Amino acid sequence: KANSGWAVGGFVSLVFACCLSGCNKQAAEPDSGNQEAFSDSTEGLSGENASSPNSKPTLQEMTPEQRMKSISDGFKREAEISKKLATQFNFPKLEVGLRDDETIRFLRAGSILDGQTSVFPEVKDDLMEFIGSQVQITELAMVHLNIADAQLIKLKGLIQLESLSFSYSNITGHGISAFAECDKLRSLGLGGCQNLTDDGVAQFPLFESLTDLSMIGCPKVSDKSIEKLLTYKNLKKLNLYNTAISDSGSETLKSAFPDCKIVLGRDN
Repeated sequence: KANSGWAVGGFVSLVFACCLSGCNKQAAEPDSGNQEAFSDSTEGLSGENASSPNSKPTLQEMTPEQRMKSISDGFKREAEISKKLATQFNFPKLEVGLRDDETIRFLRAGSILDGQTSVFPEVKDDLMEFIGSQVQITELAMVHLNIADAQLIKLKGLIQLESLSFSYSNITGHGISAFAECDKLRSLGLGGCQNLTDDGVAQFPLFESLTDLSMIGCPKVSDKSIEKLLTYKNLKKLNLYNTAISDSGSETLKSAFPDCKIVLGRDN
């Protein structure tokens, strides 16, 4: 079954201190009204109020009881910030994770899936600008969303990204060129992107660190995309199930990537 694109995994540490102070001074400023409201809603997380590296013991230095309380407090803090952000941008589902040093590590935005029904909300520019200002993010997932390729340019400053997913969105792939400077990117998830095309794939940057690429359930991706795929020399996982890759194209890929786990074929 195709990966829904919304990975379940607990909140891991991720920080909004930078996003409220230093990082916003260096990156493109989001709408001032939104930023002021966000700052007000997260009072106490600004750089001057964040704990200094030496103000508290590390997890290794804590007793088991202290460690459990610290982890629990961290989860509660992340949940609180996630809820406030969702309210701030009137978005159905936002999750963030904070590092111990109060900087952001990951952000996930998606729709609410409930049984047979789902909502694919439109991603507005103010949210994209806010995310684009969080330049320290290493993991970003925006899945089951109505998002345009042209909006992805607002994320071009996220050059620390190691994992990126736009699964089950309506992008064509052309906007992925915005991530050309992400030389640390290891994982790219585009499963279920029904509008992803060969022309879009041709615009992908040369992600030299890419090891995991998923385009499962992208019916417009055909043998024409193989030339681009062959440039990703370090691939270890490649999922092209339910694409238009032919049998001969499959053999070409298997021959080119003997050490790569490749998933091919189609549903009957």
